[in-house]
Amino acid sequence: WSRASARAVTPPGGAGRSAPPGFRGSQLRVSQSFAVPFTRRFCENLEETVRSDAEVDAALRAVLAGSTARDCESETLDFKTVGRSVSDTLKDLAEAAACFANHRGGAVVVGVADPSAGPEALVGCDLDEADVRLAVFQKTVPHLTVDVRPQEVDGVRLLVISVPESAAVHSVGGQFRKRLTTSCQPMSADQI
Repeated sequence: WSRASARAVTPPGGAGRSAPPGFRGSQLRVSQSFAVPFTRRFCENLEETVRSDAEVDAALRAVLAGSTARDCESETLDFKTVGRSVSDTLKDLAEAAACFANHRGGAVVVGVADPSAGPEALVGCDLDEADVRLAVFQKTVPHLTVDVRPQEVDGVRLLVISVPESAAVHSVGGQFRKRLTTSCQPMSADQI
């Protein structure tokens, strides 16, 4: 990306080819005030996702090798199971997502029991990805958008919720929390 206030973009097909609608002549001007911050945030989110995926994969390998899931949790990784009810679980997942967004971002893996180790720690998750994504969005204020995807490990279906770090401070049910070490802690008034 150019550091100038605007940059020229060659139309698809290269110079000298006819430009699609929206191009003036052979160039389209893109304002840096939009393009650079948007691109920088997109790249940071992509970097966070790659880092998060690597941490999830490494932690799941460690759990399968005999570490407890609790010992593999970190400031950016949490393991959860489906609770008493779907609605309780969705609220718990929204709280965990807001907690990560209010700190450095992270990942929540649903379907792994905290106190267990080895293959028996993988208890699975039958929640629908779209339902989880929607619940997190609806239960957080301001609304938080997360990526939710299934991941199969040793024949067991898990859900991985990737949460980006957010510039906004998110709450669920009026409670503001952020991730500190391996748990969510209430935020003080000066942190909000």
